[in-house]
Amino acid sequence: MMKPAKAALASQMETAAPLQDVPLTAFMEFYFRRPKIHFKKGELRKDAPKFVTKTPDVDNCVKFVLDALQPRVVANDKIVTKIVAEKKWCLTDTEEMTLIELHVRV
Repeated sequence: MMKPAKAALASQMETAAPLQDVPLTAFMEFYFRRPKIHFKKGELRKDAPKFVTKTPDVDNCVKFVLDALQPRVVANDKIVTKIVAEKKWCLTDTEEMTLIELHVRV
């Protein structure tokens, strides 16, 4: 699973060389598909949970992403000094994804 993630990240990176020796903030959003039990007659139930409290844990998601970023996007994840991460529900079944933004801290 790590190899496809690394390949996907490398294909989307905008920099020619991996980032190194600059402090980074990593913003991550993890989108998960809602289970069928959250719906009734095709509509979202009023009592469906607002937040994703199922596994995987957000810290495990973050660790996976940081590991996948190395070494093609960031030379070493030790340069990430701040992380903002959230698990969210998808609006549709086709939107299951992970969004990652890296910002140089000044």
